[in-house]
Amino acid sequence: MAHVTLDLSKYDALTAYKGLPDEKEENPARFFPDTSSVRRCVRERMSVMGLDAAELARRAGVPLSSAEELVETGLTSIRYVYRMFDLLHIRTETLPSAYAGRLL
Repeated sequence: MAHVTLDLSKYDALTAYKGLPDEKEENPARFFPDTSSVRRCVRERMSVMGLDAAELARRAGVPLSSAEELVETGLTSIRYVYRMFDLLHIRTETLPSAYAGRLL
């Protein structure tokens, strides 16, 4: 077995990756501080994808009333929101309840 020692002392966080392309997530997780930001994001994605509420509901397999509610208010049953977010390519992260109200 060979052992190799690397001297990384001349590198820092910036120079170590100099010249390499930046890696950006194609679909980063989003934080929605309020319902208006949810509504805005949903409407933007629907517009990009050419969907109306009826088509969103049909493709996601959710009731039309739930899709309309999400589009109009930014709120709907958690039972259906993940299906619609998945269809719209909206990725979210769930934070522990200890973070509730601390991120604004």
